[in-house]
Amino acid sequence: MILISPQIALLTGSEGSREKTRRIMLHILYCKICLLFHSANKIQNMTFPLELEPVLHAMRQAIAQARLGPGAYARWLGKERESLPGGTEVNPYGCADAANSLYTLGDFPSELTERAAFIQVMQEMQDPATGLFQEATHHTFHVTAHVIAALELFDARPRHPLRGLDFLSPPMAMENFLDQLAWTTDPWSAPTREPGYLPHASSRVKLMPPGNAATF
Repeated sequence: MILISPQIALLTGSEGSREKTRRIMLHILYCKICLLFHSANKIQNMTFPLELEPVLHAMRQAIAQARLGPGAYARWLGKERESLPGGTEVNPYGCADAANSLYTLGDFPSELTERAAFIQVMQEMQDPATGLFQEATHHTFHVTAHVIAALELFDARPRHPLRGLDFLSPPMAMENFLDQLAWTTDPWSAPTREPGYLPHASSRVKLMPPGNAATF
């Protein structure tokens, strides 16, 4: 499960498994930093174990800078926020990133009004007709999975059924969908579409009724 996506483990796990997943996500962050240094030919300048505190501090600063209000976060920082279309607006991916990052850092909000704000902001960005979440930088299925995983951290669900993924319901539909993705020629885009299936399946188990945004 974790090999597929840490978000999937967060979406389906108990409190104990969530804490284990949070630690795994920190380990993944550590590994990514090591790979980043290696790709920049700076591996010879690294000392082990790698000191993560400056990175975690930078993450906390970025989250604070992205915050537009209670539960509301932008997608971009710095010059990009001002220059890109929608850069100054609340963004579903930005909100989900903030929630997941705060959880990973151990800074997840415990105050009820802040939690309710996170839930309400993300739920209100769902398309009522399709049930999907959209933004410009990622495939809609990926954004949908990302936001639903973030909502699950608050023990919340999207308000509307994921009708935009109903085409995956018939027998063999998921297999056919995966077979048609460009795994060899476009390996980055292909897996960002696949995670949309999980929230589609989980949404059939339980949907939060409208008006219950503050239910935990």
